[in-house]
Amino acid sequence: MLDPTDSSNSNNRETLILQPMGFTDILDGMFSFYRRHFRVFVGIAAVDLFAELIGQVLIDFPQFIQPDSVQLVVVLVITIFGLIVSIGGIVVASAILYLGGRITARDALERVLQRFFPLLACALLWLLVVIVLAVTIVGIPFALYFAVRWGFFVETSLLEGISARHALKRSSELVSGMWWRMCGMLLAVCLLSAAIHAVFEISVGFVLVLSGVVIEIDLIDIIEWGTIGNPIFTPDDLILYIVMTGLHLALSLFTFPLWVIGVTLLYFNQRIQKEGFDIQMKSDISRNLDTRNSL
Repeated sequence: MLDPTDSSNSNNRETLILQPMGFTDILDGMFSFYRRHFRVFVGIAAVDLFAELIGQVLIDFPQFIQPDSVQLVVVLVITIFGLIVSIGGIVVASAILYLGGRITARDALERVLQRFFPLLACALLWLLVVIVLAVTIVGIPFALYFAVRWGFFVETSLLEGISARHALKRSSELVSGMWWRMCGMLLAVCLLSAAIHAVFEISVGFVLVLSGVVIEIDLIDIIEWGTIGNPIFTPDDLILYIVMTGLHLALSLFTFPLWVIGVTLLYFNQRIQKEGFDIQMKSDISRNLDTRNSL
């Protein structure tokens, strides 16, 4: 692996300025990283796409697996695995590229798998607290509070090589004193990524409706499909179902990496602002991501 601290190697190197970034700088970095390393990020996101595809088939074609309880467990396990590995892989790739190194999709996924169980434990803790608090109206503000406070748990777990409990604590330290700012920036990054996906999906749906390719589906249905994922295509019309499900998954594949890259850049920005992210910290992350060392 290329040592991120080696400034003599300029191949495939980003313009690296370790100074605080504004929100527009974060957005610019998010899109420029994705554009320059499109194949790497899409290759990693494909893991989540295949997991979603398998889950979709098992849900819409239940005859493939019985009984229903087993089907739901299988879908849940596959979906969680694909989502965690994809998010983690994009975080690792974003970090290495941000530090000026080079990495392939395969390398990034391998490094995530080495830290999969600590990362899974961290994700389950995050979900348990946030979901339990969010089930009641009174608990929703607290759910939002912890969702933002622990918003960098993937980055701290993978890039700093620490336990699930300490990863959540480290995320809290990075957000501390800047919760409102982080809430706004995290929300904006995620909403922007979702909006881009919705615009593409609705546009494709409009073309199909206006061209007469799909019938008995109006523009309102297409908007609901693109924004809240309301299922309007069923396996009854198998060809249309395959085409539309394929389009949905393909668009998700292309837009999924954006918000993960953005959150990873926000993580580095917080370390720069609060800890003066320097060469030693870069070296520590490099060591934690090195496959030759125990993670």
